[in-house]
Amino acid sequence: MLSEEQEHTYEKAMDQALRFLAPRFLSSYELRQKMIRKGIPSKLIDQVEAKLIEYDYINDDRLAEQVANLYKRECKRGLFYIKNKMRLRGLEPGQHLDDYDERQAAFRVVQRKYGLD
Repeated sequence: MLSEEQEHTYEKAMDQALRFLAPRFLSSYELRQKMIRKGIPSKLIDQVEAKLIEYDYINDDRLAEQVANLYKRECKRGLFYIKNKMRLRGLEPGQHLDDYDERQAAFRVVQRKYGLD
């Protein structure tokens, strides 16, 4: 059981986390970095993160799939670029990019650049 002071601090940390999550989905890593920059203690971040995962507000696998699908739909970037961007967000590309056709992406870039549509 948390003391009244600890509960108050936990509530503030949870409110801050929800404000970070309001505009867009964040990975666990991104949320943790933002909370650290706000000066929230790691122990408190762990508690908040566990509760947000329980509520399914943070789901790194789902986010990785959504980000991979976005890049696949755009078809503008190479596989190395996409994997690097995902890792910078703390996401593991895993099997989400197995079916990405890098040649098709390159072909579409050339088509757009030279007006071959």
